Amino acid sequence: MAAAGVEYQVVASENRNVTHNRAFAMRRKLIDVQIPFFIPVWRRVVVVALCFGWALLEVTAENTEWAVLAVGIAIYCAHQFFLAFDPKEK
Repeated sequence: MAAAGVEYQVVASENRNVTHNRAFAMRRKLIDVQIPFFIPVWRRVVVVALCFGWALLEVTAENTEWAVLAVGIAIYCAHQFFLAFDPKEK
């Protein structure tokens, strides 16, 4: 009877790892901006400029929480687009 319990624990552990790996892959795909769509530089510049523009709009409206969020997105995009950009060809 103990062997069946051990086997069940191993299967449950493997299922948890598979579920965790799928969830991690989905999260990674959700925030992956290094796609062929952004190969032209002008698209990357426009996205970063729009994010900083959104932050400026929120600052002028005195919505500091949204401004911080927009600046964070702009900084993330700027890093991904100009420092770490290596698009995956599909």
